[in-house]
Amino acid sequence: MYSLSKAYPKFSFLKQQTAPLFSSVFSNWRLYATKKSKQTKASPSTSSNPRLSLKAAAFAIPKAMESSVFGSMNIQEMFKLEGDSEGMNAGEDAFFITPSQATNSHLVSSVFGVADGVGGWVEYKVDPSEMSRALMNNCKQISSSLLAEPQKEIDPKELLTLSYQNILEAKQVKAGSCTACVAALSKNKLKIANLGDSGVLILRPTSSDSPSNPLYTTAFKTEEMQHSFNTPFQVAVLPESMNGFWCNDHPSEAKVYEFEVQEGDVIICATDGLFDNLFEEQMEKGATTLAATCSEEEFTALLAKWLAFQARIVGANRTCDSPFGKNASLKGYYFRGGKLDDVTVIACKVVKQE
Repeated sequence: MYSLSKAYPKFSFLKQQTAPLFSSVFSNWRLYATKKSKQTKASPSTSSNPRLSLKAAAFAIPKAMESSVFGSMNIQEMFKLEGDSEGMNAGEDAFFITPSQATNSHLVSSVFGVADGVGGWVEYKVDPSEMSRALMNNCKQISSSLLAEPQKEIDPKELLTLSYQNILEAKQVKAGSCTACVAALSKNKLKIANLGDSGVLILRPTSSDSPSNPLYTTAFKTEEMQHSFNTPFQVAVLPESMNGFWCNDHPSEAKVYEFEVQEGDVIICATDGLFDNLFEEQMEKGATTLAATCSEEEFTALLAKWLAFQARIVGANRTCDSPFGKNASLKGYYFRGGKLDDVTVIACKVVKQE
């Protein structure tokens, strides 16, 4: 297990509260954050459960980015009410975040997800990011329309299915495939549909000496869906010549989860670039340290960025232990070090709706 100080020597910048947040020279690294929208007055909810919403931020690092940049990166402001990976360099990954007004007339307060284009398509001169971006773009457009309707539920598996059907019917992509994980917060229930090796991790604050400095432990984690080692389930658009020669799973095969969240929970939705490189204990320690170091407004943005950086650093390390290396050994393969990959992280904190 890596200590924060050794694995990321620049971690000390988080204590510099007066330093400008996020001043980056890399314009193609975009940070998106969701903040609670101005809410209209509504009658109190009749539910015994508190109405919850999310503060969310996303950050992505492409695997092609040179490691030398990490020594010069600081932190930049967070700033968009909603976002996706359009116009940014997330490598073969993509993501979306769609917040709603989160009033008592809306059942769903936020929808978000990630997708990871399968890199093997490069051998066929296909850009793997086209499929992941198309799927997430459709998810964002469809969920935005659905969230405009009061009392409308969103089923993440149905959202994935509709988005995939749009790709096929509109012929948005000629060829490609991707994994996907989509989640929707409805009142106090987080509904998740996961296909492949992206996923969701939920950290829950536990008791500590100071209520303002919680200790985070893992409360929930999705499971990978693999055909075989390093061959995840994936939705695909296949040329006729490749039918039967490539994985072509359907969104209806996605594994569905429902988890009851609480105020203060931290939801991490990410591609395998995170989960292949960081153990749960490292993510727990990072969230705990950040919660004690930064302000409430900065927390999700700093966490998303720190997790992405940490995973990218481990991915470039050829000698350390990693979840991917551990899983490889369990399957009879020898693999040492991290797995260099694109990393996309959405970090959310569950807050009480005002």
